[in-house]
Amino acid sequence: MLNISKEDKLVVKTISSIKEKPIKCMFAGRDTIIITTDFGFNQLNLNGQVKQSLSFPESEGKVVGIDILGNYLVVWTQASYIRVFTISNDIKQVGQPRRFEDSKGLIGHIKNCSINANGKKIGIVSNKASTSGSSVSHSFHVYDTENDSFVGY
Repeated sequence: MLNISKEDKLVVKTISSIKEKPIKCMFAGRDTIIITTDFGFNQLNLNGQVKQSLSFPESEGKVVGIDILGNYLVVWTQASYIRVFTISNDIKQVGQPRRFEDSKGLIGHIKNCSINANGKKIGIVSNKASTSGSSVSHSFHVYDTENDSFVGY
């Protein structure tokens, strides 16, 4: 953790260190950092101490991304699972993990997600290889967490 002073501009002072090797990290408020691990994520304070740790089953794949807006956090995995959480002093999961699939199977492999401010909609950018494997199609979907449905655009 570094403190970069506006006044000194070139002075960088280490204020703490994190022993984790995060894949992704984001601030969640003034004094909290979320860092992803292979199969979950940790909530740390600015001193690098773990406040809370959440783990997911390996069957959901490794965590590949996180997005935070306001008090909501979305996490997605290599196996195209989505998990939504609320952030306050502690982190609580909202609903159940959801795979990016419909009645026909996997819709695509999630490349990026973005959650809205009330945690009810998640924008999903994905791609899917053709059955022959010769081309890849890209798509955009919105996941409605209240209705548990995906809408493609």
